[in-house]
Amino acid sequence: MKNLQVSLLLLAAIGTALSTSCATTRGLGQDLQKVGSKLETQADATGGAVPLNTTGNYQTSPPAY
Repeated sequence: MKNLQVSLLLLAAIGTALSTSCATTRGLGQDLQKVGSKLETQADATGGAVPLNTTGNYQTSPPAY
């Protein structure tokens, strides 16, 4: 029971901190978008993604370039 109370208190504290810091949360979201964009660019440049075939399944052999 004590562990549950501590967990709920910790969860409430984290939730309060996140909800009251909209600017920080927004900035974090923007930073994550930048990182994701760079990852996508790098994956496209290196052929890191395996394309789907027409049936919606992953191709079993690498694409021919």
